[in-house]
Amino acid sequence: MNEYSMEELIPVVVELSEKYTSKESTSISYQKAQQLMEAVIYCIEELDMSKIPERELYYVKRVEGDAIEAYREGYQLVIKKVIKVKEIYEKVIEQFQSYQNQCLEETVLKGIPGFLRYYDAKFAPQDHILTFDYPTLIDPLKQCGVDAVYSYISYIAIEQEFLHAFSNDYVRDILENYQNDYETLFFNISSVVMRNMIGAMIVKKPLSKVKFQDGDYQIVSSWVVQQKEHLEESLTELLRILIQKGYPGGQEIFDYLKNDIDDFSIELRNACKHDCLSHVIG
Repeated sequence: MNEYSMEELIPVVVELSEKYTSKESTSISYQKAQQLMEAVIYCIEELDMSKIPERELYYVKRVEGDAIEAYREGYQLVIKKVIKVKEIYEKVIEQFQSYQNQCLEETVLKGIPGFLRYYDAKFAPQDHILTFDYPTLIDPLKQCGVDAVYSYISYIAIEQEFLHAFSNDYVRDILENYQNDYETLFFNISSVVMRNMIGAMIVKKPLSKVKFQDGDYQIVSSWVVQQKEHLEESLTELLRILIQKGYPGGQEIFDYLKNDIDDFSIELRNACKHDCLSHVIG
């Protein structure tokens, strides 16, 4: 069998429910039993996360050992991942810049600490508490629980590393050119900055020049038309050059930022068609 049966999982849930009630009660609600079953499954799946890209409830791939052993080992991995989240967060917060964007600031300064304070690794490890209001370039909700938060804070750490290469004023100038009220918007900051820089590379402007003129937009529009069906590949190559020059050993930054290339290419084509490139590259 490639999966644990319900008969094997139920004794683990019973053991967990006894801890939940401190053995003071012999029964729990159906909803609570379901929650504890999900907790058991979550921890067991933690043993084989690399082979389970997205969780399917009540399908638990069998690993070495019986269900109780697998649960206990998986639970320890959940605890270790919580510790990793805390370690990454502490590094991020050392030099954290929100660039006065309220969404990013509240997520990092309030949301992540809230998760670390209230996360219930034993009885509800599948719940991540955090609402992920600040949109990263990869959706953390392909996962759940601490796995989602671990991915999320890792993405934010990569973005901060990318943005820290520039002054606070430089980044804010780009964001203000993009949208005057950017402080209150729910959008990805690193995407806007990256697109501005790639736009500058296309028109051969110094990256220090954050504003584009009408002539610059005409150059970008002509370049996009010339690329035709190769636009995504050309944008990816420009991003690769940008990261190689500015971030030695920055493969992780490149791999993360390239997740925006498909959307960037679509928006560029549409912007050229409707003569509104300023909405895409500032």
